[in-house]
Amino acid sequence: MAPPRSGTTLLERLLNRHSRLYVPPETAYFHHLKRLGLLGREPTGQSLELFINIYLDTRAFSLLNLGDPCVVKKALLEGAENYEDVFINLLATLQKDSEKSRIGEKTPHHLRSAEYILTKFTDAKVICVIRDGRAVVQSRLNHPNWERNLLSASRCWRRDAMSMRTLLAGEREKRVHLVRYENLVSSPESVLKDICGFLGEKFEITMLGEGGQMNESCLHPEYYQQNWMTKSTTALDPSRADAWKTEYSSCELALVEKLMSSELEYFGYDVCAGKGFGWLPLLIKEYARHLLFRILIRTI
Repeated sequence: MAPPRSGTTLLERLLNRHSRLYVPPETAYFHHLKRLGLLGREPTGQSLELFINIYLDTRAFSLLNLGDPCVVKKALLEGAENYEDVFINLLATLQKDSEKSRIGEKTPHHLRSAEYILTKFTDAKVICVIRDGRAVVQSRLNHPNWERNLLSASRCWRRDAMSMRTLLAGEREKRVHLVRYENLVSSPESVLKDICGFLGEKFEITMLGEGGQMNESCLHPEYYQQNWMTKSTTALDPSRADAWKTEYSSCELALVEKLMSSELEYFGYDVCAGKGFGWLPLLIKEYARHLLFRILIRTI
């Protein structure tokens, strides 16, 4: 779980090289439950089947490459009495094709439902990935499907970082393991050994990949061929951690740091700029652009 664009796909592919671990593409399952107002509710009447019909029509499900939706629907409904049972059936369906003994789930947006997930799945463990918010904002701005707005992107990272901060300080903190993206790309072996220890698994050198390349066979080629995932499928590159430093103007960096400084500092990132002039006019401009974006979205 992590703010989107924090390196979860990279970590997923490293974990998938373990002989016992399988992390499929993000299911967005609890994201859609929450979006529909169903998170935490018990299904009534035909609502369970209705939700499955809606879920099977989502892009997230289509990218899982599970085949005939009618067959999958039957598998998801088998013995299910609630939404959690359906999720377990979904993971079982995914795990069957992988031939691995343990399965995980990597939807970044599930961070916002983490407390609920940990409550319902008492044996579950959560790996949180934190990445410098300034890098995340730049990555979001380059994503073709998201709003390209400094204010919006900074707010999103800050909100997710606050959720992670609460999770790490909560009563279930022993079931949560924090991974720093910058450490993952610079010292992958050390980070992966810590993760394996947290999961109760033995580290396998194959997790690092031959020559550092992400060239293993994949059950979900369409998912990984999306153009914004190209960097997560190439060799580990520590320089990516600091690439954001050359991508901001002084006033852009000052604005972003004004918006997220408390969370950056909490997670150990230096707030190094903040001296750029013109950040207030830029904030007004970005706010106006954000409002226009929201209006246009509502009218489409």
